[in-house]
Amino acid sequence: MTSQELFLTIYSLAAISTSLFLVALLVIDKKRR
Repeated sequence: MTSQELFLTIYSLAAISTSLFLVALLVIDKKRR
């Protein structure tokens, strides 16, 4: 694995976890109302 591939892998994982986190926040917000 090159350092560039490693960076892309970390970046994509971060993007996925961020979007999941935002979706979770939206779901929690909807359940509160």
